[in-house]
Amino acid sequence: MATIPRKYIRTEPPALLTEPLAVHLDRSTLVQLNDYRQAQHAWLGCIGDAAERNRRHKVMEGFGALLALDITNQVALQLGESPNWAADEQENRK
Repeated sequence: MATIPRKYIRTEPPALLTEPLAVHLDRSTLVQLNDYRQAQHAWLGCIGDAAERNRRHKVMEGFGALLALDITNQVALQLGESPNWAADEQENRK
């Protein structure tokens, strides 16, 4: 399956959120949240050496970054913000 090259097109930073916002966590987001929670538990409960604790911390950070990206995209959609990404026409011409 081919992927379409994309580029980041936002020129201004997103608006700062100042009011509480409710976001519905769909199944995909719940999976990501569960992955993060399990990775956090594995890191906090690690009794291995420093290298093992660091490895588990990096795994947890990776899951956290994916979760944050998904929630950010859901919030942008809910607020009606323009997409951050567009097809990279330059890349498509190659």
